[in-house]
Amino acid sequence: MVLPLLATQILWINLITDAGPALAMGMDPITDGVMTQKPRRRDARMIDGARWAGILGIGVTMAVTARSRIT
Repeated sequence: MVLPLLATQILWINLITDAGPALAMGMDPITDGVMTQKPRRRDARMIDGARWAGILGIGVTMAVTARSRIT
């Protein structure tokens, strides 16, 4: 039986794909009082209008920057 991936290849893929998120979580600044905050309501959105605006703004900025570097 031929294995599609060797154990070392699986470990390498795991290392490459896990490194970015792990670094991002490790470098995230500490937020005081997170555990003392009340939970949000069940009907409250996780991404509200202000966050969507920020996501859209960053996306447009990245698209314009990438477009200007290509041309």
